[in-house]
Amino acid sequence: HYRPDIDGLRAVAVLLVLGFHGGLPGMSGGFVGVDVFFVISGYLITGLLLAEHRRSGTVSLVAFWSRRVRRLAPALLLVVATALALAPLLLQRVGNETGPFARAAIATLLLNANHFFLQQASDYFAPAAEINPMLHMWSLSVEEQFYVVWPLLLLLALRRAQGLARPRLMVGAVLLGSFALSLYLTARAPFFAFFLTPSRAWEFAAGAVLAVGQARVQAGAMRRAGGGLGLAGLALIVGAGIGLNGVRHFPAPMALIPVLGAVLFLAAGLAAPRNPVSRAASARWLVYTGRISYPLYL
Repeated sequence: HYRPDIDGLRAVAVLLVLGFHGGLPGMSGGFVGVDVFFVISGYLITGLLLAEHRRSGTVSLVAFWSRRVRRLAPALLLVVATALALAPLLLQRVGNETGPFARAAIATLLLNANHFFLQQASDYFAPAAEINPMLHMWSLSVEEQFYVVWPLLLLLALRRAQGLARPRLMVGAVLLGSFALSLYLTARAPFFAFFLTPSRAWEFAAGAVLAVGQARVQAGAMRRAGGGLGLAGLALIVGAGIGLNGVRHFPAPMALIPVLGAVLFLAAGLAAPRNPVSRAASARWLVYTGRISYPLYL
């Protein structure tokens, strides 16, 4: 069922990102909007795949991937083509940046921008980011790599599974293993922790936990606490957007703040759809902004 509050959460996430990149005062942590998007993707994609498996007894990987291409490709191709056309005119004013930009555009179209920027040792928070129009595509590549791998893992877990026992084990293993890897890499190789999909997979898995435990959330005590959960989740997300600076301990453990916030917000709308926070997030202007959040981010 369509949940307008999720589009409202998307709006909050993309506005945080835009505020951060626009240099708005008090938005030093706005980059955490990307982490919120990761949680939303993990929740929605896992839920869609589980629903298809319940209906048909299997998951059509080709159909799933083709839907993702049809949704993502048109806006992405338009943005990359426009940027390539303008790059020779605009980037030459700030130095010989056209060549690196063209390579970044190719990496973006190959779903490999995160690895490209990791190889370039680009610092996402450095001033040089201002003259690299493709740098933000790293997160899109991480999400697309998730779309490739996650259905395969889920399908393997669903085969011969008794109910959702194996999917829950798989999701839990990814969540804990990826978070441990993210902690290790953040301390020892922060660029790797920031850009690599394995060290970000726990954020998608956090959303997937809700999808595989949906019945328990809807039937449990969370129903009575829906408004409080939603408010706490929103406070964590906005607080991270205002308070974090992205320099230390990110993505692990500091990304736990917006990730937990997104999980609480989604759980509130799942357990008590009419709670005040979910209703507020369903305001028409927020829903509209959320529905165009992907091209806005691009």
